[in-house]
Amino acid sequence: MRLSIWDRGLKVSSPDDPELYAYLWFYEWHMFGAVREGEHTGGISNWEWQRSDDGRSAETRSDWFELKAAATDDGADLFLKITNTTHRSWPEIAAIIPCFNPGHDRSKSTDAVPNPRFFDDTHDHTYFIGASGLELLAGEAPREIHFNQLHWAKINTWPKERGDGQFVWHHKWPKSKRHAHVDALVRESEDRTQTMAIVWEDFLSAQGHNPWKLHASLRASRPASA
Repeated sequence: MRLSIWDRGLKVSSPDDPELYAYLWFYEWHMFGAVREGEHTGGISNWEWQRSDDGRSAETRSDWFELKAAATDDGADLFLKITNTTHRSWPEIAAIIPCFNPGHDRSKSTDAVPNPRFFDDTHDHTYFIGASGLELLAGEAPREIHFNQLHWAKINTWPKERGDGQFVWHHKWPKSKRHAHVDALVRESEDRTQTMAIVWEDFLSAQGHNPWKLHASLRASRPASA
């Protein structure tokens, strides 16, 4: 595979198949006080990227994070290092949300081209890893957010900013009763012959804006002993 830069992050593509590509928008949102105070705040994507001449590696960094990508035979390995440079402690469930986009792009980007092979407007080609294994991402509501079962107690007892006991994003990401067990979001092509996925090691939630964006949020804070 090869790496290139687009105006919101990283593009991974096959040099042999012009319809095998995906975008990583780094990044779209903060959750639970990561980087900025608040339950849910907007992220930033105008980072400066450096890419090797052969397109096999790329990286970007700021004063608080470092993201490196290395192309593999069938995708890319990602390494993200986060450092809390603020003057406050981040909650254990603090997270940021990159956006993995193997389908159509709605961002009005000047150089992100829709990928018709992985466009999922019927909500039956996108999966997460739940209690029973591979489960369709869309349940009672297409945009359900599936929280990491290991952190559910802290998430559920978080003092909500809304007065009705719901998270501020409830109107767009309804809370699902099905918890995520692995931070993997998987989408198959419309003809079910190819698959794309993103997997992070330490996560808070899995959620999708079908048929476009897939959100696998990354935990940005760990206890000092971790």
